[in-house]
Parts: sequence; structure tokens; C-alpha cells
Amino acid sequence: MIRSKIAVAVLFLCLVLAAPARAGNVPVMAYTDLLKVLASSETPVLVNFWATWCGPCRLEIPLLQKLAATYDEKQLKIIGVSVDQDANALNRFVQGNPLNYSVYLGDMDMLQAFRVSSIPHTMVYKPKGKRIFNRVGLVEWEELVQVVQEASVKASEDATK
Repeated sequence: MIRSKIAVAVLFLCLVLAAPARAGNVPVMAYTDLLKVLASSETPVLVNFWATWCGPCRLEIPLLQKLAATYDEKQLKIIGVSVDQDANALNRFVQGNPLNYSVYLGDMDMLQAFRVSSIPHTMVYKPKGKRIFNRVGLVEWEELVQVVQEASVKASEDATK
């Protein structure tokens, strides 16, 4: 019984995370849902808090898209969490700018729990949810790659222990 519930939960998470942002309604992700993803992930996870009206956030999007194209989902999961208060604006943005990584609308509890007070805000977690990077402001390509590689190395080291 417990195994089947775990299997269903893992399948659900895989399906949710495998779906890049697409035209239509961007799903809402609750704080607890993101915690579950981070705790159960077998790969590093990059979480980027952003908004459609934020200039630096929009400058980061091509870098995140390039990162998503460079690493497949078995190497890195990228989750964009929009802090937009207008879901329609977010939906219009995603329709006009298809993204190749998962995007969700965050709730206020998530922003408070992750202590997001300014955007863009990028965090990288190694598998099973230990945060190894926490940056407010625009992150450059070289730094993103370095942090992702570090998370991958730490994941490999942890797997051999």
C-alpha cells in the first residue's frame, strides 16, 4: 500500500517536472510541493524566482534556456517560479515566449519560506534538497555553469559514500 502511494507520488512528480512551460495556464506550485520536489530529486535542481515585469529576470531567461538545452533533465532540473501577482500576464508571457524548462506561479507562502525578498533570485540544490547556491540578482552564464557542475560533482561524491 505504501509502495504504491510512493510510486504514484514519484510518477506525478516526474510528469510535472518533465513538462516545460507551454501555452495556456501556468500551474501554481505551493511551497510544500517545491519542498517535496527538492527532497526527492535524484538530480541537482535550479530554482529561479522571477517575474514577467522584472528586467534582470528577463535577461536571465535566455541563460536558463541555454542551460536547459545544455543539460538534460537527468542531469539538472530547472524550475522557474514566477512571483507575478497577475496570472494572466504570466500566461501571456509564456504564450509569447515558450520556455524549455518548467515554470510555475508561486504562492506567498513559498516566497516567505524561501526568503525571497528581491528578484531575480536563484538557488541550486544538490540531489535530496541541500542548497549549495543562493544568489539574489542577475547570475552570469559562467557562474551558472560552474554552480551546476559543482552540484553534479557533489551529487556524484554523495552517491559513492
